[in-house]
Amino acid sequence: MQSVVSHLGLDDSATALRPAAWLALMFISLAAMLPGFFNIPTMDRDEARYSQASRQMMETGDYVDIRFQDQARHVKPVGIYWMQVVTTAPFGGTEAPQWAHRLPSLFGCLIAVVLTAWFGARLGGSRAGFTAGLLMAVGLLMSVEARTAKTDAMLLASITLAQVALYYLFHPRAGKDEKFVGWPLVFWLAQGLGLIIKGPIITLVSGTALVALCLWRRDFSILKRLNLPVGLLVMFGVVMPWVLIITIQTQGGFIEESIGHALMGKVATGDDSHGGPPGYHTVGLLAMFWPGTLLIALAAAAAWQRRQEPLVQYLIAWIVPTWIVFEIVATKLPHYVLPTYPAIAILAAFGISDAAKLLAGRGVKIAHWILTGLFIVATGLLAWLPYYLGPEIGAESVPSASVFVVVAALIVMAAGLYLAIKPSHERVLPLALSAVIYFIAMYQFTFPAFDKFWLTRGLEREVASLSGCNDVAFATLGYREPSVVFTFGTQTLLASDEKAVTHLEQNAQCGLLAVSQVEEARFQEMLAARGTPVVTFSSVEGFNYVKGDELVMTLYAHANTNLTALPTAE
Repeated sequence: MQSVVSHLGLDDSATALRPAAWLALMFISLAAMLPGFFNIPTMDRDEARYSQASRQMMETGDYVDIRFQDQARHVKPVGIYWMQVVTTAPFGGTEAPQWAHRLPSLFGCLIAVVLTAWFGARLGGSRAGFTAGLLMAVGLLMSVEARTAKTDAMLLASITLAQVALYYLFHPRAGKDEKFVGWPLVFWLAQGLGLIIKGPIITLVSGTALVALCLWRRDFSILKRLNLPVGLLVMFGVVMPWVLIITIQTQGGFIEESIGHALMGKVATGDDSHGGPPGYHTVGLLAMFWPGTLLIALAAAAAWQRRQEPLVQYLIAWIVPTWIVFEIVATKLPHYVLPTYPAIAILAAFGISDAAKLLAGRGVKIAHWILTGLFIVATGLLAWLPYYLGPEIGAESVPSASVFVVVAALIVMAAGLYLAIKPSHERVLPLALSAVIYFIAMYQFTFPAFDKFWLTRGLEREVASLSGCNDVAFATLGYREPSVVFTFGTQTLLASDEKAVTHLEQNAQCGLLAVSQVEEARFQEMLAARGTPVVTFSSVEGFNYVKGDELVMTLYAHANTNLTALPTAE
């Protein structure tokens, strides 16, 4: 690996990555993030909701209000929907596949990787920057966010940009970057971008870091360099035009829902059943930062040992206040602390640079090997994941590719031990490449092959096997996940009670209804009461992973239907 590093031109004295290093980092990032990107079906519930709402913007021409079918979706601002409209336009617009809606998330993760590597190189040399970028690129949580069409990846990009700019406002003479006078503008534009993507989360991260540093260093001169009056105008200039229009259009409904429920509701109680005790994110870091888990002890030790250095103080202020806030807030999801990951990755790179000195201490060495053991446990659980998932969802067997997941996890273990025994920047590269192998095995071949896990995809296949109608009016009873609407179209009916029977009566020629076994008895009673004749097609077995229910969906049509089953090949 030493020869590879030499070809990439990485050394501690350089504060910028050479083109070869950038190419290598982008190649590894894409290799980690693209497996499964195109073939993992639409995921419930957030991805399907975001994707469907952005599609409806294109269908209606209303790019202000946010709707899922006829329901207002005012829990988040409009930014990510606009981005999805832009990325889907070249691929069919309203007919664009799911992966086109995921492109903003992919771009957001790539931007965060680039900014982390660039900033890390400025602070600790090109080897540290390259390592920090690698840890971001192959992190488990990053791998999920890059493949999910929602807000958090692009929010991460805007927060990382804002935090880089904030550092140079704190340290206006930090190397050659002092010549760039636009850091205040970059900071406030990033704030505006973050606000229009996900509201005040970006303000929380930057604001708590700002307060912590001012108090820690007893230096409030940055407030002048921030140029608050002009900066606030720039920030609000990005977000306020839309806020004013949506407030008028919804008569204040957007503000009431987004602040009253989506924001304040998460603070006091576990919103939407996503509660968790204090310590949730700290424990979760062991899995979500994988495979960088085994470097957490070195990162913490480096932060403590170098806490008097301004740049390390800044990284600590970036992480700790935000972390504390999200540990206190009642609602907890793993991605809430993702905005701190760039700073953690850079501290981990510093820990590798100082590893020989840090591991000379008994306490750090013990903590390092405890974290290494937890890394091995986490990797073992990831190897076992397909074999756990299969019985959990009622699958008769696991995909044959699952064996490659186990092999890949064993390779990751070996690479992790290789790094743990003698931490060095050169040994991070094999760990990153082994993680890429795991993602290929899991996301490209194993995860999409769990047919029962993808109930909506199963329904789509069965509907496609019917002929006689160009457009099928589709409805479900007993399965109401938003992926059904994204898959079958905006007019899809998520029915309840007698509306299901009415749907078949009103769409006698080309109507189709999928009924779960839970609703079957009630459905038959309604049919008998109204005297509606129906025909039965095939059934689809699947697993509603949102609710944890095994379902059997039977397809019904009116007796006068034009639909017929295509003959199956012998």
